[in-house]
Amino acid sequence: RAITDRRAVAARLRHAGAEVVDADPEDLAPALADRYLAMKAGARL
Repeated sequence: RAITDRRAVAARLRHAGAEVVDADPEDLAPALADRYLAMKAGARL
């Protein structure tokens, strides 16, 4: 159930326009950096 809840919350946040980074703890730092760089390259910051 926790995974289903997590996905539902992420979907609601995305629908509201938020950027959501959903990653395991050991993958979070690189995932955040990648998302940041992608947003910066797309002039979305």
